[in-house]
Order: sequence, then structure tokens, then C-alpha cells
Amino acid sequence: RLQDLHTAINCGGLANCTGIQIGTYSYDAGVTPYPNENWDLSKTFSTILQPDVPYILGMESFPDGTVLYTLLSADWTLLESKTNAHSNNCTNHEQGSVLGLYFGGTCTAPDDITVTYEVANGPVEPTTAG
Repeated sequence: RLQDLHTAINCGGLANCTGIQIGTYSYDAGVTPYPNENWDLSKTFSTILQPDVPYILGMESFPDGTVLYTLLSADWTLLESKTNAHSNNCTNHEQGSVLGLYFGGTCTAPDDITVTYEVANGPVEPTTAG
């Protein structure tokens, strides 16, 4: 969602900024995070993405039902991560549906958003900010 006037904490050090806020959501055995079913299946990143700045988004599924979502800078520095836990564990979890990014809501995105998809050849160990 488009966000206005955030603080330096989530604006990459800027006093305030406008940008795009991203989030995750998933389904678990037919349960959705909305309306008021299981909001643990939906997580919002506090980092505000800036236009014309490249980011790396990661998603990794694990056999125990957890899915790790990561937001990294273009130099692979970890900015933030979120985890969704699922009770419906599958033996073939890596074959589940993975949906692409979309701009939520009833309106089109206010700006063009370019996304390049790549498959990692194994777990990526990001560096930490700091």
C-alpha cells in the first residue's frame, strides 16, 4: 500500500518519506488471513520501499510449515524478515503454489513496478544491517 510521511526509522534514515509498504499473506488448509480468520497468516513489513531503489525479496518454505519472507537491499543486506507458520504441513511443501507480487486494493498501482523473478540455487545467507 502507498504510505505517506513515515519516520527515519522505516525510511532509510530520511526524516520522512513516501513510499510503498509491502506485506505477506498465505492460506493454511483453506483458512485465510481475512476477514478476521487468522491474521497470523498476514504480516506487514515496517520498512518503506522507495521508488527507483532496487530491493531483493525472498521467500523460503520449510518442511515444518513455516515460510520465511525476507526483504534485502540490492547488496544483499537484510533489512527485515517475517515468518508465517502453517499448521497444514505437507511432505511436498516445495511444490506448493507461489504467487507473484501484486498491488493490492481496488486501484491500479500509482507507478510502474518492475519485478524480476529468479530462483535461488540454495539458501542465501544475507548479511545483517548495522
